[in-house]
Amino acid sequence: MKRRSFIQGSAGIALGQLLAGCGAPREGALRVRLLEDSVSRRLLRRFQQEIRGAFPLQIKAADSLQDLFGLLQQWQAMRQEPGERVLPANILTLGDYWLSGAIAQDLIQPLNPETYQGWEQIHQRWKAPLRRDRQGQIDDRGDIWAAPYRWGCTAIAYRQDRLDWIPSDWSDLWREELKHRIALPDSARQVIGLTLKKLGFSYNHEALDEVPELVPELRRLHQQVKFYGSSTYLEPLLIGNISVAVGSSADILPLIERYRGDRFRKIGAIVPASGTDLWQDVWVRPQASDPPSADAIQRWVEFTGSLKWLKC
Repeated sequence: MKRRSFIQGSAGIALGQLLAGCGAPREGALRVRLLEDSVSRRLLRRFQQEIRGAFPLQIKAADSLQDLFGLLQQWQAMRQEPGERVLPANILTLGDYWLSGAIAQDLIQPLNPETYQGWEQIHQRWKAPLRRDRQGQIDDRGDIWAAPYRWGCTAIAYRQDRLDWIPSDWSDLWREELKHRIALPDSARQVIGLTLKKLGFSYNHEALDEVPELVPELRRLHQQVKFYGSSTYLEPLLIGNISVAVGSSADILPLIERYRGDRFRKIGAIVPASGTDLWQDVWVRPQASDPPSADAIQRWVEFTGSLKWLKC
């Protein structure tokens, strides 16, 4: 779905005041950079009410996780310029895919949230990949570099009213009746990963030269695709230009809920039986970022990652 700025609207606390993110970075404020639409306006208002003016809150949104990773690199380069004064965000959204590179390039510092409220209740499946060595490799004796605040998987959405069968696995994307009726993510990693699963390999199998069927299968899959996209891929599903879309459960599940009961746009979704790609978005602390108070980051992470807000 198209990401829309959460600055729109004025219910409750004026969001223009809440986000205060259009100007230059402010000293003494908790500076947050996040993925657009990944934290609801309601949640931001409630956090503002909870801190009761203990510190100013300055929030800016980015269109993609890649843009946020690029910001980390930009701040790092600026820090190395003589006389350059940098005020990076105190806390920033990062996808788990980017975590290894951020650590290896010295773009972030350990977060170590073991004492944060709710940390113990998070399943080890999500916590284990966040403990890493200084090269960014998973290490159960390493520091904890991030804290999760939302997670999900890659799923298949489909028009129930346009198919007389129910997709069940990745292999269904190659069916003849879906030729030019599919939207796939604009991500080589995702497209290769789902093709590997179709061939019986792990989603993240690295030795691609050991899979001779991979390239022919990718070519066949390409013939099925109407377009590639990662932001507006669900609109064509709604209007009927395509019958199937592959994307994030974070996008698909709200769409199903929104159109539940709509007899003209019946949307279904499945997690492929052979397995899929799990992901989590996390909070990280950029290098050389000083929060306005000792507990400001902790309060932000605890609130946005609270179990009462998280949806798996």
